[in-house]
Amino acid sequence: MSRYGLLTSIVATGLLLAGCRLDFVDLGGSSSDGNGDNGGNGDGSASISVLAAQASGYNTFVLTLDGVEFRRSGASNPRFDFAEDDFSIFAAADSGGVLVNTGFDLPSGSYRGFVLRAFSGFEPPGSEIDGLPLDIEITTFESSYSVRTAGGNDFVLVINTASAVLPVEENDQVVAYDFRPAGYMVRLDQAGYLDGNVAACPGVDPDDRAVYVFRDDASPRDIRGPANSENDPVVVVSTNADGDYLTPPLRSGSYQVSFTCNALSDDPEAADNAIRDELRDNLQSVTIRRGGPGQATRLDF
Repeated sequence: MSRYGLLTSIVATGLLLAGCRLDFVDLGGSSSDGNGDNGGNGDGSASISVLAAQASGYNTFVLTLDGVEFRRSGASNPRFDFAEDDFSIFAAADSGGVLVNTGFDLPSGSYRGFVLRAFSGFEPPGSEIDGLPLDIEITTFESSYSVRTAGGNDFVLVINTASAVLPVEENDQVVAYDFRPAGYMVRLDQAGYLDGNVAACPGVDPDDRAVYVFRDDASPRDIRGPANSENDPVVVVSTNADGDYLTPPLRSGSYQVSFTCNALSDDPEAADNAIRDELRDNLQSVTIRRGGPGQATRLDF
């Protein structure tokens, strides 16, 4: 089965299509961003990338955006509109994401959210999954991160595709997709990667064999929602045909990690107790260290 990637289109605000707002929570390990003050005015800068986790068997993920907003704690929210520009990029887990923009001038200090303004896919040039329309609703999460004066503010927004994309069926056929913003934002200078091999269940569809990464304090379970529930996986990634996997960047720290051989049966809106039990039986703990994909922390099953 072919692997899916993330195809990001950036469009101007002048398009005659209503935009929606997505606020993504910062989920991850047990380390801290530091720098808790509210900071100055325009004394930092940042770059933003977007990356979707390779899971659930989707081949293309088109997310149409027109701007970003950095939500500050107790202060005004810097907002940036994109000039008309169109990217057609497939992103691998080790690519660093699809670059949305760079060089934003930002006040240093504490932030409580990150907003993507996106277009729904029922009219072009909207968002879509495998050629079917993707309906992106207005959904709000709180988050916590910081911007430093000294730099290192290169953020990646990781979409947990297995939880975020909800198929809509009519007469037992998928006709569209709903979207909930399951995902997290991570600063690359505080991120690490996890890779390894799952030797179990040889011969299954690679998208059925998937690795689930949980918070270190979670009570691991199948995907159930609501998005970013503390016991849902932070991110899910499928293996390749040989059982190899690589996660997107994760905040360095402690996690619980497991796998299932039945990932495509994991309904993101319902309890799947057989998958939950399988995940709990295969659970291991790991500490992800900082570094690029070439310095990924190894965990085999």
